[in-house]
Amino acid sequence: MNRMDAAQWQLIFNPAASKFKQKQKAILQALNQMHIPFQELSFSKSADVFRLVQEAIAQGNTKILACGGDETVIVTGK
Repeated sequence: MNRMDAAQWQLIFNPAASKFKQKQKAILQALNQMHIPFQELSFSKSADVFRLVQEAIAQGNTKILACGGDETVIVTGK
């Protein structure tokens, strides 16, 4: 994984979540229109979410957006 930029939003997407592509497209489009820098992170297992969030925080990121189902949000918030 590339080093995360602390000035960016870290977007954690669950590609297995229902309506994933629709949500992802709308969020990415809005961020691009507002010129907000971001890095997309996706995962395949819940344990990956926790690891991605911990890595982002360890690198000084405080702007993390979870997009998926209930489990994605719950694990991200731990």
